[in-house]
Amino acid sequence: MSRGVLFISTMDDGTKRFPTCVIEEAFGKQTTGETFPIKCTSADPEFLNLKGPAANSKRVQQAGQKLYDALVAHKDVEKFFAHTDVLPPSEGQRPSVCPLYLRMGTPDSEDLPWEILWETHKTFMVLDSQGRWPIARLASMPKPPEPLHKNIGTGLRLAVVLAAADENGAKEWGSISDKFANLKASLDVLGLVSEDDAKDAMTEDAIAWQAADPARKVEVNYVGDGNSLINRLRAQIPNIIHIFCHGVADVRPELELETRSDRLAEKKQGSIRLKSEDLLALASLDSLWLVVLNCCQAAKTAPQLHSLARDLVAAGVPAVVAMRESIQVDDAHLFAEHFYPALVAQLNSIFSIRNMKSPPDPIPFQEIVWVQAVHEARRKLSSFRERQPDGSVEWTYPVVYINRDRLHLHPRELKAAAILTVPQRLELMAKLDLLRSLRDTFRLATDPEAEKEGARMDLEIHQIEAQLAGG
Repeated sequence: MSRGVLFISTMDDGTKRFPTCVIEEAFGKQTTGETFPIKCTSADPEFLNLKGPAANSKRVQQAGQKLYDALVAHKDVEKFFAHTDVLPPSEGQRPSVCPLYLRMGTPDSEDLPWEILWETHKTFMVLDSQGRWPIARLASMPKPPEPLHKNIGTGLRLAVVLAAADENGAKEWGSISDKFANLKASLDVLGLVSEDDAKDAMTEDAIAWQAADPARKVEVNYVGDGNSLINRLRAQIPNIIHIFCHGVADVRPELELETRSDRLAEKKQGSIRLKSEDLLALASLDSLWLVVLNCCQAAKTAPQLHSLARDLVAAGVPAVVAMRESIQVDDAHLFAEHFYPALVAQLNSIFSIRNMKSPPDPIPFQEIVWVQAVHEARRKLSSFRERQPDGSVEWTYPVVYINRDRLHLHPRELKAAAILTVPQRLELMAKLDLLRSLRDTFRLATDPEAEKEGARMDLEIHQIEAQLAGG
């Protein structure tokens, strides 16, 4: 697939900080590798205007034009974007998809709304009617590229956390639950909720699903404290984690979740705060493909700190979808409602390969799956209730981060062995985390004893992975 990649970083000239750009991939063409300064910052009036009241009906277009002009002010970058001027295909042909990826090197570079790039006298690239130029973000990673290995079972394993203080979690569940009816594979859902209405809604669906199809099941529990929440998510062996909560990024990026006690006490804020380091335990899961943070500011940076979304991808999650700014709860529901149908349609193709008599190992997975699913939901947000995309900011908030490394899915049986209890699984996971960490210290060693110890650890890691996978 032809794609363009721009590396966006930050430079300090002694008086101020400003973003810079390097062309890393130019749709199959050679690049110079030269660093260009970008003459705009997130503090410019056009970008600050996006956060204020909707006084200007063209404010999104103006900000997108400002960002685009700052990039194409350099001849090589102008040539780079000239690739997007190709004519659409003739009638009856599918348009070629040429995604634009922006690799974020610093928190400052993350803070600009790259998804709103507007080509002069044309349109927002990401809202192109034929979906030719989807935009996604990459995390800057220090290690060399290598395949990203994750597992796929015969069915989808989904974890849903509904814990947004003072909000209706049942409505969020309603936005996504029926979207999985079209999944052509078994479905195993874990629901962790903070309110009785959400628990009742999920329990009702569990009964109905089980009666219609024994291969579909839902387990519902209340959210505990932060540690038990992370541990329970890990024990689910999820392929997708969906979290509906609040987010803040004033001092540092955090997720704010409520417990049932918070809801019963009618608190306006949740008592659970999860930071990047709390969530990174999820990144090592061999089953995890996607995290959806359907909450405010999960893709927003704090002063000199990267966003939660970026940190999760840098730690090894293949893709994270999150919101760049605070979003109205109805728009969050709307996003989920239109994101999952597009995603499920593409996952069906993956599971059709997985459930062949002799599936390939590994099964290649194209990152464009995540990008196109977000694209569909963005388009719905941009036109909801007769919105005009050049003046409404809601559609600009969803951000998709994808891992730089190509994802390979290995057919495995992800159902936990019957003899393992949840505490036993968690104990094995902790041991696996420790072994992986220790194994990394031996990778650069060359003496025979170190190589022998590394091989022993590899065997033990493989044995624990097989035990956790039920093998």
